[in-house]
Amino acid sequence: TLVAGDVLELEAGTYAAFTLAEAKSGSSGSPIYIRGASRTGTIVSASSGAAVTWASSHVVLENMTIEGSGSDGGTGSGSVGIVFSTGLSSPQTNPTIRNITATGFDRFCKGYEPVNGRLVYNCTIAGNNTWSMTYGTPISLTWNDDGVSGPGEGNCFFDSAITGHGDTLKLGSSSGTFYSAAVFMYRVACDSTGDDFAEFDDGSGNMAVYD
Repeated sequence: TLVAGDVLELEAGTYAAFTLAEAKSGSSGSPIYIRGASRTGTIVSASSGAAVTWASSHVVLENMTIEGSGSDGGTGSGSVGIVFSTGLSSPQTNPTIRNITATGFDRFCKGYEPVNGRLVYNCTIAGNNTWSMTYGTPISLTWNDDGVSGPGEGNCFFDSAITGHGDTLKLGSSSGTFYSAAVFMYRVACDSTGDDFAEFDDGSGNMAVYD
């Protein structure tokens, strides 16, 4: 059982999908670290659904590869790298995702409700959409293929490369009953996208996309 301040290092190998439970959180001064021994050699693989379901706070996930289905799920977008849980007692706080290579997902990092203080950086992310796809039939083919969605407050996505998604950078909510603020996405290389490159619906202010 992990407690605040613990470091769990996963040795090289392939691991099944897992959940970071709400009750197993770190603290603001002592996060929990879940770390791969090798960014290329430690692999979390999910042929369907989410590779990581995230309900905890003050957790750092780093230095590994996350693999999805490798097959475009259409508007269903069923293959997800990291999904933040809904219906929790309070929003997740200060989750960090860094030094991750992700391939083969319709969505890389998806949040439906506010997540506050989330950092995503030094990641290389390749989704299932390709630049050669015929987007006109149907026109909605890339809808729902979010790259990094960051509803909440104080979230940053930076120093990364991302390709093969629809709404590549996104806020948005499932209910429309909350607004995001203080969200910044910068120094991101994106060589292909469909639908919207950046969609900041439900944003209230103090936000920027640059570089």
